[in-house]
Amino acid sequence: MMDEALRLFAALESTIDPAVRESRRLILPSIDGRFEFLPVKNIDVPVYVESGVADAGVVGLDVLVERGPDVLRPLDLRFGPCGLAVAAPAGAPYPHLPGGETPRVATKYVESARAFFARKGMQVELIHISGSVEIAPLLGLAHWIVDLVQTGRTLAENGLVVVEEVSASSARLIVNRASHKLRLEEHQRLIGQLAAAVEAAASADSAASSASTNGGQSEDAHLPASALSSQEVASAENASGERDARRSASTERTSGDVDAPQSASAGPASGDGGAGRFASAERGSGEVDASRAGSAESASGGSTSTEHDTGDAGRTDGASERASRARGGQRC
Repeated sequence: MMDEALRLFAALESTIDPAVRESRRLILPSIDGRFEFLPVKNIDVPVYVESGVADAGVVGLDVLVERGPDVLRPLDLRFGPCGLAVAAPAGAPYPHLPGGETPRVATKYVESARAFFARKGMQVELIHISGSVEIAPLLGLAHWIVDLVQTGRTLAENGLVVVEEVSASSARLIVNRASHKLRLEEHQRLIGQLAAAVEAAASADSAASSASTNGGQSEDAHLPASALSSQEVASAENASGERDARRSASTERTSGDVDAPQSASAGPASGDGGAGRFASAERGSGEVDASRAGSAESASGGSTSTEHDTGDAGRTDGASERASRARGGQRC
């Protein structure tokens, strides 16, 4: 995901020196001095943004729904498409087990799975796993799993099939609330420029697809059709947005709120702002570029499930007010 995010910023003529990019440095400045990119783990991007260490970030919607950080979410960047889904061994019973046995479900996304099964009125036992979830049904630890599906190859190689879709996900721009108020015009320009770059990339992809005579399927063709649909994305965003709506009701909103990127004007960022920190997540490798942007809230809901945590589920909470400290630039 980090590579795709950097390509968007390259369209804004903000690139990283290749030698710096390949180094082990943890703060990567852009050549034009406009941004600083922080490589952090995907799951940690919302933490950096919410705390104000980064002004903005790029992270998957799946992480935002799961973690529920208090951040703004202005823009769907339209890359990194995948879907959260329930999978089970081929031929396994779903959604009920014989004899009324309570299903055991292994997942990294405990809160998302809890909310999903609660909406369906299903009693399940959730088992939190940090590593490869696909192995759980093979060893008898769980009957089903809830995990991200992109091409479906890993599931197929382990004898698993998707039995139900949970939600769709793609990369999102997130922004720290306090930073957005302090640097409103600069953020609006950045959002407008990124939105224009996203549209340009989408148009180029559409033109290339139309011109292509290749009858083969793309990788994403292996995804369930609705996993990438706008309806599924809207459903996931609506669920995660309930908590955000409650928070924003008591939060003073500026006239140019980041949640309305259409009003942002494209153009170069003001030189007065200096460099900004931005976070972008790289799914798979666990490395991400961190920016001072806030991530979207996760869905919250009642649970009919019990949970066994087999991994470290600790979370670092930060105060967004730290973003209000005077600083010379943004971190992305």
